Amino acid sequence: MLVVGIFYASSTYKVRKFFNLYRISIMKEFMYLVISQIVLVLPMALLPMIVDLPMNYIYIGFMVITLTIISGFIFPAFESSINESTSSLLTFFIVIMISFLLSKPQYLFLVFLMILGTEFVCIYRERKEIFNEN
Repeated sequence: MLVVGIFYASSTYKVRKFFNLYRISIMKEFMYLVISQIVLVLPMALLPMIVDLPMNYIYIGFMVITLTIISGFIFPAFESSINESTSSLLTFFIVIMISFLLSKPQYLFLVFLMILGTEFVCIYRERKEIFNEN
């Protein structure tokens, strides 16, 4: 699950310049990413139906996937293996920080929205950089 997010930016780097040609807007790319994240979290979302588990864990799972995508944009793996290691380590520390939010669940949804906003900004900046590069 974490590897998918880290390598998203690297795997789409070469074809991202064609996204405008294929009429894939920034909002569409963001929505497709959110839908794919939902699909990845779906098995965890079914778990509370079987086991007595709070819904906070689903938010945390979604945030972890989103954070790996963000760290993949910030530290692209195609540039060096150090970037891949850095983004994995950063994701690990951020997961620990998110787990502290379980003591204050009222902030969980706010952090969830902030992380989604950060993901959108990363996609926006990456697309604008590639567009200005050509």
